[in-house]
Amino acid sequence: MEMVYQTSTGDNAKFLKRRAKLKKKKNLNKKATGKSLINSLESVGRVTNAIEMENKMMGNPKATKTIVDELANRDQSLTKEDLELNTVDKLPGALFEFVWVARTECADNGCSNFNDFAEGFNILSSIDGLNVSSEIFKEGSPWNIYEIFAASMKGLMEIDSVLTDIDKFKSDKIEENDLLYFYVALQKNALQIIKTSVNQKRIKEMSFDQLKTDMASVSASKQVKEAFKKEGVDIGEWEKTLKPIGKKLMAFQSTFTKEAVDEYRSSSEQLLTTYQKLFNHFEKKVETSGFPNGASDLVKLLEDVKNEFFADHLQVKEGNLKNLFPIVLQLNEQFRAILEIKRAIDDFDVIRTVQKIRTFFEGALAELEPFSTILSLFDCDNMFEEIYDVVWVRENDLIVKNEKPLKNFIEKLKVPEFEALPELLEVFRNMTGFSKAIREFGKFDEVKDELKTFKQQLNENGFDSIERFLEYSNIEKLIEYASKMRKPGKFLTCIPNQEALKKAKDRFGGKVSMSNLQSLETIKVDKILYFCHFMKSYWNRIEKTASIKKPKNKASANSSLADGTSRKLNEAIHIFVGLKRRTHPKQFPSGIDGIRSLVKHPLQIDGNVDIELRRISRFLVDLGAPFPKKEDATVLEQMLMEFANGSLTLEKGKKSLENVMLYFGQLSNETGSGLVVVSDKPHVKDLSMYGILLICLSCFVWVGLMVKSVYDLEKNKVKKNTK
Repeated sequence: MEMVYQTSTGDNAKFLKRRAKLKKKKNLNKKATGKSLINSLESVGRVTNAIEMENKMMGNPKATKTIVDELANRDQSLTKEDLELNTVDKLPGALFEFVWVARTECADNGCSNFNDFAEGFNILSSIDGLNVSSEIFKEGSPWNIYEIFAASMKGLMEIDSVLTDIDKFKSDKIEENDLLYFYVALQKNALQIIKTSVNQKRIKEMSFDQLKTDMASVSASKQVKEAFKKEGVDIGEWEKTLKPIGKKLMAFQSTFTKEAVDEYRSSSEQLLTTYQKLFNHFEKKVETSGFPNGASDLVKLLEDVKNEFFADHLQVKEGNLKNLFPIVLQLNEQFRAILEIKRAIDDFDVIRTVQKIRTFFEGALAELEPFSTILSLFDCDNMFEEIYDVVWVRENDLIVKNEKPLKNFIEKLKVPEFEALPELLEVFRNMTGFSKAIREFGKFDEVKDELKTFKQQLNENGFDSIERFLEYSNIEKLIEYASKMRKPGKFLTCIPNQEALKKAKDRFGGKVSMSNLQSLETIKVDKILYFCHFMKSYWNRIEKTASIKKPKNKASANSSLADGTSRKLNEAIHIFVGLKRRTHPKQFPSGIDGIRSLVKHPLQIDGNVDIELRRISRFLVDLGAPFPKKEDATVLEQMLMEFANGSLTLEKGKKSLENVMLYFGQLSNETGSGLVVVSDKPHVKDLSMYGILLICLSCFVWVGLMVKSVYDLEKNKVKKNTK
């Protein structure tokens, strides 16, 4: 293997001299902890990896994209279309509509205290026998037929008036000024008589029982008032609570449309799907491109090149190191921003946040739905107006009293097929010349004969009882009242039937609340908005990084380290990471001397084997010349290969630790130092056990450090006894 670097001998000589003076002065009494020395080892590994990564990416965009995808833990087959970011973008807007209506309608706890309304609502739903229908006045109802019957009978009562008017007209006894009145009355009465012929079938089908029931439901308002009075609730004050609640409900219902709900649900679900696609491995630390912790290791390079180990002990300037991997440094800059986005996204706790919002939303929607069963109540702040109980009761009593003669007359009613009367009506269709046409009408006698015959039939069937009934009836007033009671906000359009009230009560459980709807105002839409923004930014930065441009200046050296050698070095060096957590705060000299002291630190294995990690210091001392040069690269390569290909078997141990660094078996420069090493396979190259090896080695280091203090105490005792 060969590494070629361009350096200036003169520059290096000056640098060495200046650095040596500074080092001597600076390190006079300087101490370093074991952790800082191990940090230097880690920096060596990361810089070595950066050199190898640079070689892979140089002039190879495909390799660059692969490395970027690995560092970002991104599925390489993932496309922007797969993320459906446009659907996700709709979520903040959809959520804001729900949050805004909650904040507006529930301001100052406006959705949390419905005690007054709930009390009145429970009274309504508890009234026994309350049977109120909003459909008693609709087309085809018994009341509607009763109106038609009354109007038809009043028309038949005008038959005598029609006969009298015809006689006056024929004898010219009608004054010119009264002719218009005559024409109008004649047309109206003739038309009403003919209508009776058309309506007689419907009149015969009228149900008196249902008519009486429907009329009684109008007077149920009295029953409602009495129920409120009995419970000590002012019905007028209760009515005042309706409008505000109704306004809130309408606002919520107009916001919770099917389209809005569907849009929220789809965009919310897509957000979670997109999140999983982008950040499914976010919590995992995956070894990537030789960096055990992926991009989070890569971004440490800017600090690594500043490590005093390179400057003070390897005499390598920061600028020279940076020149070895310019493309990697571009990735470093890009991934700093990418990792910052990842940290921000992690702070959002996206899945829990979305699930919490979903709980709020579905709870609010479930709370809103039962209100639809009593929606007619909320526009009823003056529903008892225009209800005259006495008039309705009188009419009902009158029908009950005359039900038998009314039924008999209706049963016998048979309107004849008029011939001349319809022809008379045709005369009035000529709006411009009907005055002349009616004077020329030649069938007045036939009309009179038809009407007289029909009147005689009516009298024979007991029409006089109908006339007496209508004389006492308040039907005209009731028709007027009924037209007003049909309007929204009145009693019959507000109070549903008892069955609906009971269903609503079952849904509400006797309680009326909008607490779930009010909870929507606590949703932090800005968090979702920012998250959506960060997802886009994250994707765009990954895309930008994957297509990173080659730097203007090529790397000042082309490392020939290949075949994963530098990765093996980095893996080996990271064995020492555990030392940072386990070493006591013992002070060491800085730099090479400190590392030498550190690796001399004795480890006791199985209570019998002492190991001084000494040989690594020799490699590092050998690298103390101006770096990097071809000769130094050879030394470095030798160290890497010994890291990668060594093996060690402990005499007292039961397990063979294959593929561990060879120098662990040759760390002591002294014969008989207490190190017992038996190597059956000194150069095993099979790396299949490498993962197990690293775990075992970590245990190896940890156990040694744990027993160090015991070892020191025993050693001191021996010295004392020797003395």
